[in-house]
Amino acid sequence: QREAEVRAVSLVSVDGGVAGRSVRVLVKVVPNRSQTPSVNIVGTAGEQWLPTLWRAAFVAAEATDSSLLDFEFSLRVDEAIDGPSAGLLTASTLIALLRGKQPLANTSMTGALNPEGSVGPVDEVLLRLREAATAGVKRFGFPSGSRQQLDGSGAMVDLLTEGQRLGVTVKELGSLDDAYLFLTGEALPRPAPAK
Repeated sequence: QREAEVRAVSLVSVDGGVAGRSVRVLVKVVPNRSQTPSVNIVGTAGEQWLPTLWRAAFVAAEATDSSLLDFEFSLRVDEAIDGPSAGLLTASTLIALLRGKQPLANTSMTGALNPEGSVGPVDEVLLRLREAATAGVKRFGFPSGSRQQLDGSGAMVDLLTEGQRLGVTVKELGSLDDAYLFLTGEALPRPAPAK
């Protein structure tokens, strides 16, 4: 059994507005003896989270040249969470576990995971960054193209500058390879193309 604890940052409705919330997620991978697909969430997760986990498991298996049938994939969440924004974090963590690696401490990211493994946009990245910093995250990744964000007053905020102000190293992530490198500190091995 391989497991890692990461922090996902989601959004919640508060008094007609939106706020960030950090949620502890325990990610587990165990050998699958039944050879039947096994992708599960333990805890209170919304209807968008299960397809996000399935997509992350599929992409992780493909990136490690494994089969989805080789492992049981599970997430345990202690609080209600929903949406696709933890897809990139989940896939990167699953890949690390399949490779016998652990995520770097106090590292998180946000980003939807597209079916082919590319990074999709998410809402309110500035709120997510600020919530991550409050939760003790020191390294935070976000989708490329999201660097400029409007704050509550309508002012434009640069996430790299805001990260410095908060004491958080922030990084734009354009691919699953970028995300894995940011999460583990190692490049994701890829087979060399045939000549």
